[in-house]
Amino acid sequence: MWGILHEVILVDEGEVRKINVTILKDTQLYRKLNLTIGDTFIVEPVKKNKKKHRGRLVQIHSFVDDFRGKLRVRVKFIDNGRLGFVELDDLNTVKQG
Repeated sequence: MWGILHEVILVDEGEVRKINVTILKDTQLYRKLNLTIGDTFIVEPVKKNKKKHRGRLVQIHSFVDDFRGKLRVRVKFIDNGRLGFVELDDLNTVKQG
């Protein structure tokens, strides 16, 4: 079972700027991220069946609460410059090299 913990670190003028995300699988650490506006990540969902936007590079634009109270990430897709939304647990660091 997947578990997602997020901690808002920096709020500037009422807008969230930085979030720490910890993703657990069966109580074991699976992924730990520091998400900051302007940083670049790759969309790599932890759930294998989730295919939407998989493998795309994105830049974080903002953090948004949806109508259910769930925090989502508004991103700018690097390949076409459009804006879209992804879940916190869909992002992963870009591997260098």
